Amino acid sequence: MKGRQDCPLCRIILFALTGPSQGIGAGLTEAPWNTERRGFILGSLGTRVVFLEDSPGSPWIPRAGIAIERGHIDLALIAEWLHSCETVHGSECAPEPLSIGRSSSAGPSLKTFRLLDVINGCMVETPIHREYFALSYVWGGVEQVRLTKGNKDLLMRPGALAGLASQLPKTIRDAIDLVRLLGKQYLWVDCLCLVQDDDNDLANSIGYMDLVYRGATATIIAASGQNADAGLPGVHPNSRHAVQVIEEVAPGVRMTVLRELDELLNISKYSTRGWTFQEQILSGRSVIFFDHRVYFRCRRCAWCEDNNDYKSPEKENQSTIWGSLISMAFDPEVTAINAYYILLFYYSQRELSVGGDAINAFAGILRFLGDRLRTGILEGLLTSSFDISILYYGSGLKRRSGFPSYSWAGWSGAIDWPQWDFDPECQSAPSIYANEWLDTRTWIVWSAGTPDETLRLLDIGLETATAADEKYIGYRNRRHPLLTRGNGPTPGMQRTTDETRKYTLLQFSSTSIRLLVSSSLEHDINRLRIADTFLLADRRGATCGYVIPNSADLVQIGKEVEVILLSECTESLWQSVQEDAHLEASGDYPFYWVMVVAWDGDIAERCGIGIVRKGAEQWSYSPGPVWKEILLG
Repeated sequence: MKGRQDCPLCRIILFALTGPSQGIGAGLTEAPWNTERRGFILGSLGTRVVFLEDSPGSPWIPRAGIAIERGHIDLALIAEWLHSCETVHGSECAPEPLSIGRSSSAGPSLKTFRLLDVINGCMVETPIHREYFALSYVWGGVEQVRLTKGNKDLLMRPGALAGLASQLPKTIRDAIDLVRLLGKQYLWVDCLCLVQDDDNDLANSIGYMDLVYRGATATIIAASGQNADAGLPGVHPNSRHAVQVIEEVAPGVRMTVLRELDELLNISKYSTRGWTFQEQILSGRSVIFFDHRVYFRCRRCAWCEDNNDYKSPEKENQSTIWGSLISMAFDPEVTAINAYYILLFYYSQRELSVGGDAINAFAGILRFLGDRLRTGILEGLLTSSFDISILYYGSGLKRRSGFPSYSWAGWSGAIDWPQWDFDPECQSAPSIYANEWLDTRTWIVWSAGTPDETLRLLDIGLETATAADEKYIGYRNRRHPLLTRGNGPTPGMQRTTDETRKYTLLQFSSTSIRLLVSSSLEHDINRLRIADTFLLADRRGATCGYVIPNSADLVQIGKEVEVILLSECTESLWQSVQEDAHLEASGDYPFYWVMVVAWDGDIAERCGIGIVRKGAEQWSYSPGPVWKEILLG
């Protein structure tokens, strides 16, 4: 194909194959015609080669390309997108009316709401129900003016923003201009609407980002470039250089290339940042600037200025990963706990400039899902199904300070959870079997407290569960025999006074055994590539289990590790690992979930999660199985 530059169809397909996220090499590449999407499909994310809609007066071709202006965007088109979504999609994508002082079990209500008044050029404190746009962008270390206690009064004076224009990053200046050009008045921007040197103001607001983004008419997403000076290409005349390849493949027949939004966002700096994750998920509508194009996304559709999909707003086209995530987060038919784990899987792959923001940057999603989850939150874990929450795993993780090792927030890197079908027959009713597992296959009584406070039993939501619907996953009526071994924290148990541990410690009792790390395997487990899975052997030398360490340097082949039994486990989980490890077993629950720990003084730290065959405890290395009280940090 590279040698056939005289063929216009070859040229345009070659351009499609060599796009920003495509690779091309020797051999055959399939480009099937897709009748529904009216084009040749190339690549897993759906790059299309389609017919071009020649002019506004020509016959309409469904799902065709449109010629775009090279130097600027069409503001009327953005207004049309917003209007179409509002009138056709209605409440499904509409901003949710908000009010100051909204009660919530998750914490204090949002006390103050500020917006930029782009008409009068100042910051205002305003009732939350005003129509406004929100801005989502990458800071990227750019120096910029921020709202502080010292300049708050200045910024509230009409015209103040004009005087500070040179100190505002280009992205914020362009967003202000865009809102004004669309005939709107208000814009929310984090650095100018949250008092950056007021810890109380930040703490009150950060957990309520769901209110901000769900309440916006639309979120302006600045996905271009590496930082806040990238701007919004096309807002001003000649401020972009849009490349659009159009080829006449037959007399009077022209074709062009369309790329899926997610295909492009996958290579953006924006999609690597932690804070932007919940901003994308929670926004009912988004106007997205990337690759010198402008896009629109809502909870039903994704449109671009270079095609006419928006002319059929009743046709849902959210078929990509991000579209699925957004739909799932708001779909009442999706079990909330499943949404939580899937969203965390994708969030954990993002980067944070400040590791201490690990939970804050996800707090809006936690709060949004809170009503459906009906659970307390402990260091980012769900207390109403805590024995599930603590089973996360990952490979090549790095310890993150400021959070406990038992929480996903305590580690940097991609994490996932076992597919919690805790019974082989559970596919037809996962919540029923998950709840049965929680009630009959777990025994640990969890207590929690910071180093300077009294330990208290973890609220596992039994009262909430009594009236819960069948989709609710949580403890209901725990009845495991080992629950009689211990039912609360030991009074006066010695604890650390280490001032560096500002997080919550866990206290619990369970059986501790010692096993030998014998060898390693490499596996794909569910959605993650696990670099190292280490086999565990008992004192007879028999393989009896395996562990996935958070980091490979936390275990060493030929060395013993301490293994804490957590709960019972069916053999249906991680089956490929068990087959390679030759872990044959029979019965409904022939294994234990286990945690490998190491000690830092009187505090244990999690090293990894794994599975051990029942009966291995009797062949433990010295001192044998011990019922042990543990403080886990």
